[in-house]
Amino acid sequence: MNILIDTNVLLSAALRDQLPERFVLYVAGRDDLRWLVTPEILAECTEVLRRPKFALDDETLKRWGVSLTERP
Repeated sequence: MNILIDTNVLLSAALRDQLPERFVLYVAGRDDLRWLVTPEILAECTEVLRRPKFALDDETLKRWGVSLTERP
């Protein structure tokens, strides 16, 4: 199954539990799922997550950056 994960989905995951590894690794680690993502979506996710109104701490932003760019 192909899954398109857009910025709203990633932002919801970040704000809900701030554990991106669980979310990204679940999708990336399943043989029956294929994550469809574009460089533009990744860039938008990174920019949106850094917006001051979401008040994500530096460690969370770092984890998301790694999770979004270094999928297994």
